[in-house]
Amino acid sequence: ESCAQAIRDCVVLDKPYVIEYRMRHRDGQWVWVRGSGAVVSRDLLTQSALRLSGTIIDISKQKQDELEKEQFFTFFQLSKDMMVIADPTNGRFRKVNPAASEILGYTEEELTTIPYMNFIHPDDKAVTANETRNQMQSGYSLDFENRFICKDGTVRWISWHASFDERDGVGYGTARDVTEYKHMMANLFKKEETYRTLAENSHDVIMQYDRQHRHIYANK
Repeated sequence: ESCAQAIRDCVVLDKPYVIEYRMRHRDGQWVWVRGSGAVVSRDLLTQSALRLSGTIIDISKQKQDELEKEQFFTFFQLSKDMMVIADPTNGRFRKVNPAASEILGYTEEELTTIPYMNFIHPDDKAVTANETRNQMQSGYSLDFENRFICKDGTVRWISWHASFDERDGVGYGTARDVTEYKHMMANLFKKEETYRTLAENSHDVIMQYDRQHRHIYANK
């Protein structure tokens, strides 16, 4: 209906049109096209349109690109993990998603205007700088962990997956807050060390063996 109205306006009101719509391809698929046109000839007496001239351009790929960008933006905004676009040459985030602000406590403006090294724990600055250099050379980082100091002063462990686009000179990263996991593992190791100390100092015989009756642990 919008196409028909645009053509009617062109014919009656002499308004050139540019419209986007779908046409069925010969193979049965629907393709997006952009049509444009104008009246180029009218009857001298009645001024009714005699001839329209225009073009039709296939814009299916453009529409697909727009859809993918829209889907990525939705994913970027709704992701529970941190997602950032960074410029390692000036040491700043270009773009961060809402999850980054929620996890770290800073506003998007703070995260994109302050050098990201300012947010990193002092003990992790050197290793982070080294990882950034390696990422720019190799093109990616996998399971890299560092600590960020949140706005409220707490420290969060962040695990990164990132890639570097040499053509655009930017890095794309996703990160997960693994602080609770780190605490859980530390508690497990602490408990294991406690039990091992008790076993080693016990006057009782404590042994562990597998299904083939092979000893895999024995205390002193």
